[in-house]
Amino acid sequence: MAKKKAISKKSKETLGIIKAISIIDYIYGIMLVIGAFFLFLGGTILASLGALRNLLPEQMMGGLVGGVLVFAAILLLIMGILYIYLGKAIKEYKIWAKVVQIILAILGLFSFPIGTAIGIFILWALLINKDTKN
Repeated sequence: MAKKKAISKKSKETLGIIKAISIIDYIYGIMLVIGAFFLFLGGTILASLGALRNLLPEQMMGGLVGGVLVFAAILLLIMGILYIYLGKAIKEYKIWAKVVQIILAILGLFSFPIGTAIGIFILWALLINKDTKN
């Protein structure tokens, strides 16, 4: 029988930090996918209301706004899937995931106050913390 390797305290802390970042990515990705669903639903309702009626050009704004909402929903869905995939990749210690995570954390700094706090935590964990730096 093969012996199990004892996980040192340092590597347990590293695993905990990476797991926390991964969970943040999963939660944010799921929230984006749910938001995309409701945005898509609202956009299609607005677009169909604008298309069903024979309205004047000034009154057809619902169809235009609905189309814009559907487009935004598609972008949110793509971002949500990216975050879910990023959460999986960061847990597997992929180098590209670390780079993408740092870029997204820097962009998240502008989302005051929660995005700023999460961005600072992720930047600290991936750039400053000596356990997860490598």
